[in-house]
Amino acid sequence: MPRLRVPLMVMTLFLCAVSATTAEVIVFNTDFESGIPSGISGTGSLAGVQGYSGLGLGADVFAGNFLRTEAGNGVANGITLSLSGLPTHSSIDIDFLLAVIDSWDGVGDRHHGPDGFAVSVDGMTIFSTVFQNSGSGTQTYVPPAGVQLARHANLGFAVPGPSNFFRDSAYNMGLDPTFSSIAHTSSSLTVSWFRNSGLQINSPTFVDESYAIDNLRISLNGTSAAVPEPSSVASLTLLAVLAFAFRKRREVSKGS
Repeated sequence: MPRLRVPLMVMTLFLCAVSATTAEVIVFNTDFESGIPSGISGTGSLAGVQGYSGLGLGADVFAGNFLRTEAGNGVANGITLSLSGLPTHSSIDIDFLLAVIDSWDGVGDRHHGPDGFAVSVDGMTIFSTVFQNSGSGTQTYVPPAGVQLARHANLGFAVPGPSNFFRDSAYNMGLDPTFSSIAHTSSSLTVSWFRNSGLQINSPTFVDESYAIDNLRISLNGTSAAVPEPSSVASLTLLAVLAFAFRKRREVSKGS
């Protein structure tokens, strides 16, 4: 019976030293400070964040430039990210800051609204809501705790008109559970941000409403690998010592 203790300990140490783990892997990350990365298409263009600067927390803060679109409704007029060659995974997280700029009209506005915004993954809409900055109509989006960074603020993008109508809002959408653990297993991924309702009024000098994204990050969940635990070096050293001691003990036992 005493002879079994060493190999059982050796096996235990081996299992602790190397284990199959699931990990979160970031496969796309940009703050748009070095331009528009490859993989992003659509109508977005770089713009200074103006009064949005500093809104956020930790690493997720508006700064420098963000990707803004002033185009109309539909995926073709929005911003799209396309990725391929992704490793095996079970779900994805989408983290981004969202700037809702100028006179978005809510539900109940009979003339221009409701101004809707949506996000789709591989062509399937996972998020669809109505924002309201103008005071006209009702906003349907109720942000979870920590998501709203500013509401009905003048953050530097006001077009000609009353300041209480052309206001701005900011959200950290990565804190909304809608964008966490989205079921996905394909080796390719397409994410689109777009307006899906409402009337966009354009003139030679201004657009009455737009949106922008910043600090965009895509993470994969459920990727697997054999990863040494932090104590693996010490464990493996002890493993070698115990294996040697066990072998010597067997040799002595055989010789006696």
